[in-house]
Amino acid sequence: MQQPPGKRVRLAADRSEGRIRVVIRGCVTLGIVCAACSLSPFEQQQDDLAVAQARWRTAALLDYSFGFQRVCFCGSSATRPVTITVQQGAWATLTYVDDGASADTSLFRDFLTMDRVFSFLRRALEGHPAAFVGRYDAQLGYPSEVRIDYIANAIDDELGILVPILRAGAIQ
Repeated sequence: MQQPPGKRVRLAADRSEGRIRVVIRGCVTLGIVCAACSLSPFEQQQDDLAVAQARWRTAALLDYSFGFQRVCFCGSSATRPVTITVQQGAWATLTYVDDGASADTSLFRDFLTMDRVFSFLRRALEGHPAAFVGRYDAQLGYPSEVRIDYIANAIDDELGILVPILRAGAIQ
């Protein structure tokens, strides 16, 4: 039995609309799945830190020195730029850049080697700060700049870490 011409057009339109609905549902489902697969900014920072630390470990430096400055609402002794020297993987010297005087190691205990810096940053991320933004050296992986805001909208809880230079090799 043959359908009248108007009815055939309607059946074809119904099939097309059904296909469009299936395609739309598929796109919506795919969008939800893709959104679930993408990393949150917090997870991205964790991944970035892990990649940087792996790069640092691959470099396997035992002897190096680096500039370090903490940016916070702390005392001036804790925020003055210092040079930290590491020999055979252990802290060797800690001096203020401006006058060469020895710095108090208790003020910098979390930052005396790059391994300690990475441990500090990992602990900071585990505490789920309101914001954590890190930049890492492309070759060696050490953190060149990190900004942490522990509590959103709190005053004076932010911390910055700057490592403007790292020199590899034995220091004489």
